[in-house]
Amino acid sequence: MHHNDKIIGAPVGEDDLVMLSVETGCYFSTNVVGRRLWELLETPRTIPDLRQAVCAEFDIDEATCEADIVDFVRELMGNGLIQSVEA
Repeated sequence: MHHNDKIIGAPVGEDDLVMLSVETGCYFSTNVVGRRLWELLETPRTIPDLRQAVCAEFDIDEATCEADIVDFVRELMGNGLIQSVEA
């Protein structure tokens, strides 16, 4: 999965991120971990890729990390912010 090309993301402060859907005009915001995930999704990534990167950078166990990433990815996909990449 990777960014939808019609989403604009901009950092807010040192940690947060605001995203705008050009198609819908809706704004979304996220914290430091969500911001990092967004940065990682600039290129196509899998859930295991994301989990490995986040666990290496933040103090979180792998099971919790993966569950949180899956929830976050579902929310992003549900709002059209990211899209699947066909293998």
